[in-house]
Amino acid sequence: MIHFLRKGYSLVELLVVISIIMVVFTIVNANYRAYTRKRALDGVAEGIKADIRLAQEYAISGKKPAGSCDALQGIYFRRMAGSYYRIEAYCKVGGVNRTCTTSPGYPDLCYKDAVYLPSGYTMGNIVPVTPLNNIIYFKLGGRGNYLDPASSPYSITITQPYTSATKAIYFTAGGEVY
Repeated sequence: MIHFLRKGYSLVELLVVISIIMVVFTIVNANYRAYTRKRALDGVAEGIKADIRLAQEYAISGKKPAGSCDALQGIYFRRMAGSYYRIEAYCKVGGVNRTCTTSPGYPDLCYKDAVYLPSGYTMGNIVPVTPLNNIIYFKLGGRGNYLDPASSPYSITITQPYTSATKAIYFTAGGEVY
């Protein structure tokens, strides 16, 4: 009688194992991609929150910009367009109220000029509409801002490209940013 010793796996067994591994990999890969996209959106939102808080900090401390500023009036966080924003000083220069400008002959009153969001990301309008459209105006010395407490909280919505996932940033007339 001849006995064959089995020293391996059959082709069917190998194909079943490989199929199971492929299914698990596909599920894990899809979840990982969704996770990285969410983290990227969260990162953009956290950067904007940090800049809103930076504008608050400049207003509280009364920090003047590098350009000539006779009398600092306040600090603006200004949504310029759907893909960028800036932090600027609101100053009296030569008796005239001025903000951040890139025009020749005018002082540079920008703290952060044209902070662009990553490619494809968009930033919605400030909702509800602020007293100064798409501007958060912080008063000097920690005296708050010009937002209506009855309309709080205000929000800015960030939209991620391709997925259309959104993340809202909320801020109140009392100065909270979350």
